[in-house]
Amino acid sequence: MMTKKTLSVQVNGKVYSVEVQDIHASPLEMRIDGVTYTVDVEDTTPTVVIDTPVAASKPAAPKPKPVAPPAAPVASGGAGEVRSPMPGVILDINVHVGDEVKKGDPLCALEAMKMKSAIRAPKDGTVSKVEVQNGAKVNHNDLLMVIA
Repeated sequence: MMTKKTLSVQVNGKVYSVEVQDIHASPLEMRIDGVTYTVDVEDTTPTVVIDTPVAASKPAAPKPKPVAPPAAPVASGGAGEVRSPMPGVILDINVHVGDEVKKGDPLCALEAMKMKSAIRAPKDGTVSKVEVQNGAKVNHNDLLMVIA
């Protein structure tokens, strides 16, 4: 006996209208959203093998968990000295003599081994000396600034 049946099927959260010509036929001929597919049903389990691939959206990739950025270098010597933590090139000087800074404020950036790192204030205070300029090459432990 040939029976036409319309089913509502949900795949990956999307609902499809599926028309089946003969529910007892093997393989089944199904019409899904206007497109006809030939489907083999294995055993009596609800597992369905589709001969013609159905265009399906990819499941969303899991979002990566936020990772705290690595602590930026805070290089200091004695008495408020800010020294280079490694050899590199000074970029983006953010402060001038007389500027007030808080501990952790970015003072400048240091490019070393093709990575840019912020050099941050080791303490609260006033910038009393800036010993470097943009583009200056510095060595490890060179004096960059003084915060009083």
